[in-house]
Parts: sequence; C-alpha cells; structure tokens
Amino acid sequence: MLILDEEAAHRAAEIRVELESRGEGIGMADYLIAAICLQHSAPLMTRNVRRFGRVAELRLDTPGD
Repeated sequence: MLILDEEAAHRAAEIRVELESRGEGIGMADYLIAAICLQHSAPLMTRNVRRFGRVAELRLDTPGD
C-alpha cells in the first residue's frame, strides 16, 4: 500500500502549480494520486491517459497492456 506522506503532498502541490499555470489542471484527487505514484516510483494503472498524461515523468499503465 502506498501512502500520502509529506513529500508526496509537496510533490502534489508542485504538480498542481505546473499544470494549472498551463491551464491543464486535473483536480486535487488526481494531483495526489499522481504524486504518490511519482514519490514511490510506481506506475499508475488508469484508463484516463488523457488526464494523467499531462503529468511529466508519471509512468502510466492501461488495462490490457
């Protein structure tokens, strides 16, 4: 199980600032999810590639890959 720790929370804030400055926000829950995955070097299993693909360096896996 991956947790939201202080480092991941800070990373979520950085992701939010970056994406929202470009007008490409993805929503608070998704910032947190992406940051947790990045903090733990874990890929994110999602069907929402369009949204999470905006997050630099986030590895995405899609069902069926």
